[in-house]
Amino acid sequence: MTHRAIDSLASSAGPSTVVELVVAEEAARPRAVRWFEAFATMLASPRARRVTRTLARWALGLRALVPGKLVERAVLAFVKMEAECCTQSSPYYKFLQRYVAQFEKSGTFARARAFLRERSPTSAAARLDAWVRIGAITALRHEVLAKYKGQRGVAPRLLTEAQLALSPGCDLECEGCYTREDRGGSAPRRERIAYLVDELVSCGVFTIHIIGKGEPFLSPTWARELLSVIEERPHVFFTIATHGMHIDDELAARLGALGNVIVLVSIDGNEATHDARRGAGSYQRVARALERLRAHGALFGFSCMVSKKNHEDLVSEAFLEARRAAGCAVGVYSRYFPLSSEGAGVVDELTLDPETLAKYTAKFDAVRASEGLPLLDLDEVEQHTGCHSRAGESIYVDGITGQIAPCLRVPFAPDECSLDAHNTKGQLAARLSHPFFNAYRTGEKSCPTWCGANLSGELGAVSALLDSHCASDRARLSEYEQRARDASAPKRRLPVLRSPSPQPTQPRSAQPTESKVSRSTP
Repeated sequence: MTHRAIDSLASSAGPSTVVELVVAEEAARPRAVRWFEAFATMLASPRARRVTRTLARWALGLRALVPGKLVERAVLAFVKMEAECCTQSSPYYKFLQRYVAQFEKSGTFARARAFLRERSPTSAAARLDAWVRIGAITALRHEVLAKYKGQRGVAPRLLTEAQLALSPGCDLECEGCYTREDRGGSAPRRERIAYLVDELVSCGVFTIHIIGKGEPFLSPTWARELLSVIEERPHVFFTIATHGMHIDDELAARLGALGNVIVLVSIDGNEATHDARRGAGSYQRVARALERLRAHGALFGFSCMVSKKNHEDLVSEAFLEARRAAGCAVGVYSRYFPLSSEGAGVVDELTLDPETLAKYTAKFDAVRASEGLPLLDLDEVEQHTGCHSRAGESIYVDGITGQIAPCLRVPFAPDECSLDAHNTKGQLAARLSHPFFNAYRTGEKSCPTWCGANLSGELGAVSALLDSHCASDRARLSEYEQRARDASAPKRRLPVLRSPSPQPTQPRSAQPTESKVSRSTP
């Protein structure tokens, strides 16, 4: 039965029929893939985790017998080796070769050893168990899936990461927010979240970025559902983007108990700059949230949107020293892009013009080399590694609507590229075989290697691909294209008016007559 036929039946079927379709789809997957997933599920069970954490405690007890540098070299060799999940031509492999060394130089391994040494044996063992589990299960899954790419229930290209939007609301109205106009709807509940995560993992994903559309910790009840899904999948690594102002001690303790998640708290600059964008007193609330996360042993860092207004703050020594002192493990920078329509004035105020961008990148390179804190500029990463979405390694899933798209910056795709409400297994793999994604991955309709170089060019390329498909948000794409063109267009500026230099006072008889005065346009 084709996926189109299954979709048609699912749309009109009752619950029992849908269950039968899900079972049929699962049975159609290659046997080796089903066996491996059953094995991974068994390893994720509470009983198996108790065993592996006990082994991790024994390993930590013997760490004094093994030189730390030897362990570090072994970990680096494993991370950097070529495998099915990271062939030499893949953006992910290029990322590891270029940026893991920077993490090493900035003291990431030293901080990891200190954490394992200073934390209680139970907490340290849980974290070590998660790290080993993620690396081992990820490598094995890709080796198995690679043999069956394109077969029923297996994606034609193996993903490595995904952006997953789950929370539809936020209590802030930040200038330049790219999700403000795209909010609404209901947040998926626990069963749906688990399905979305499992679909991504079944296509090779081992890092999932929970990015919005709103604030994930706005509802404590919903946040507990999200974290329970994360806890039950210790072989997957998650990042959670948050403004941080709802992180209390209970939530911080829950995050600290998880070994497979890093919380990225938004910080827009120094206190005055941050409060100007997010509200009076918000900076201090974020500072208290970081203190709670650190006290409970959670892994956390900071994220920021770089704009013309705050770029100097974000690369200042004082700002980075404060982040390091707070215990941040990483800093993630993302340059402003005009997805939200707030008027030409706001776009112009926030967009980094070429001169400002040059100043920012020069300073960023300087502080990254000198600060004991790993810093990643996502636009720079893509500049050097190539587009992860174009390579078929990354995808964006709107968990509220079920829509699948290339990435957060290009959240557009044909209407039929979505996941139905029936939680049909194997559906994501089928959607990634859609002609739109095939054309997108092969680079049809020329595009830049990264959106930061020419966002309007990338949007134009996607627009050309969509011309042969039906897309309900085509009007929104056209508006976005126009804003991207306006943001990248050179700005015409009026000349600076300068007052003429005062002339020394001369005797009245020596002053020139008016007919001899030079008249020039200021």
